[in-house]
Amino acid sequence: MATIFETPSVQATKKVIFQTHTHELWITGQGFTRQTFTTNVVFDPPLVASGDDPDVSLVVYNRTHMKLTLLSGKKWVQSVQGGSAVELKVRIQEGGKEKKGRWDAYGA
Repeated sequence: MATIFETPSVQATKKVIFQTHTHELWITGQGFTRQTFTTNVVFDPPLVASGDDPDVSLVVYNRTHMKLTLLSGKKWVQSVQGGSAVELKVRIQEGGKEKKGRWDAYGA
């Protein structure tokens, strides 16, 4: 018996997030998985969602919604020059398929 997954996708948004002031980021799309099969999320600039010193906590609520929570003392983007925007890019990888979304992150 095979498990067939929906092709994952991420809805890109122009929502502005701030380096430390924004505590939560909702990622919407489709095809997110949880429990036995997990959604692999890759960030650019890099954020760590697992291990000994994670930057964020990731919870997949259902096939269309994930929530990222910035952990205490962490930043969405480590270096922001002179108040200019830096894109926070998200890639979702499942079953060899990859979809991308992006957010603008500002220092604050």
